[in-house]
Amino acid sequence: NIDLVTAGFPCQSWSMAGQQLGDRDERGALFWVTLDVLSHVLKHNPNAKWLMENVRMKKEFEEYITHHTTLALGDVKKVLINSALLTAQNRRRFYWSNFNIDQPDDKGVLLKDILEDLEADRPCELLENETAGGHVANATDIKGHESIKRVYSPDGKAPTLTTMQGGHRQPKVLCSNLKYRKLKPLECERLQGYPDNYTAGVSNTQRYKQCGNGWTLPVIEHIFKCMLEEM
Repeated sequence: NIDLVTAGFPCQSWSMAGQQLGDRDERGALFWVTLDVLSHVLKHNPNAKWLMENVRMKKEFEEYITHHTTLALGDVKKVLINSALLTAQNRRRFYWSNFNIDQPDDKGVLLKDILEDLEADRPCELLENETAGGHVANATDIKGHESIKRVYSPDGKAPTLTTMQGGHRQPKVLCSNLKYRKLKPLECERLQGYPDNYTAGVSNTQRYKQCGNGWTLPVIEHIFKCMLEEM
């Protein structure tokens, strides 16, 4: 009686940002558990639909997952979708499924469309040239890796949300007084396409974490529309 299974097995061991241990990492090995679950469902209902998601990764890993998923489940469709087509966040994700998924139309949503305000008092230094992705300045009051200092233009897109747990990892936006501020939990919800205050009721730390761990809602809506049209 199961018609649909969705899965997002842990990305840390597959991501280019991690140690890239693949299924040699116990978290990465949950890929095989995912295939077991999907195989069991399809055995009892061959018409069931399934959707599996993970981060953009090196070609070797992507081909490995596609190959073994095909061996276990038969015909497999794969697509890479950037959430930037539907939201103000650059977020590239692979989706594997047993139904066709096309690319969504670009809605042209920019960071300025989801911001609450452009008031800030934290110092930053403008870059001589804007880099790819709307990176226009660097915070000057933060020590650490260059990536956490990046400040983005409101006329561009936000970077991919992470779990943002400490260390100034929230995306940062350039404000009108040439200062910057970090994005608020509410704004991170909007980057994921959630209703305002969807994660309210817990600490800001947990709100950021939920947004970073979640799927981008408009992308999933698009995928399910593709599924329904095919059915």
